[in-house]
Amino acid sequence: MVTPQQLIQRQDDAAYLLTRAGLRIVWTNEAFDRFSAANDGGTSLSRRVRGQSILSFVPRPLKRFYAELYNTVARARRPYRHDYRCSSRSQRRWFAQYILPEGSYVAILNVLAATQPHENMGFRSDWSTYVGGDGTALQCPHCRRMAEASTGVWSLFPECFEPDAGAPPTQPVLCPECEWYFTAPCLIGRASTSFLSSHLAFQPAALRTVR
Repeated sequence: MVTPQQLIQRQDDAAYLLTRAGLRIVWTNEAFDRFSAANDGGTSLSRRVRGQSILSFVPRPLKRFYAELYNTVARARRPYRHDYRCSSRSQRRWFAQYILPEGSYVAILNVLAATQPHENMGFRSDWSTYVGGDGTALQCPHCRRMAEASTGVWSLFPECFEPDAGAPPTQPVLCPECEWYFTAPCLIGRASTSFLSSHLAFQPAALRTVR
């Protein structure tokens, strides 16, 4: 029988265990810290986040979505899959997140699904058109694009991932595309039997019989 900790530790990408009540982070794998260090999250991130609710690290516009998603798995004890974007300065990256009921825990497995280089992404030298009346710029916490204040056009720049000294402070607001993505009812669905039978390395034995 594969224990929840063994399931988490064997993953190549970041994975962690949450308590069913409160969604507190109680266990992370080695890939969790590697991903953090490679994406400007610092080293030994696991030590700083254990014991805290995963929702405290979720941007405000996405808290309700992830709270409903994780609590649904905790209550119904059914596996779910959610695809999300987590791009870097050089790469567009999509991850598949598998949320699995594991005894008294909820296991979160993040699997890199697709990646490609950014194209035609130029640097910004003038941010004046992106700053609103309150002195901040709008930035989508999912795709990382920023909105031009006067036109509402959302664009992506290297500074969206690593702000330079001249970049304005931002406030998180979902762009129209990502707002639709996170409110589409088809996004939260039971993990398919085809996934469970073809990706056994990611699944605990108890879930391989899901129909």
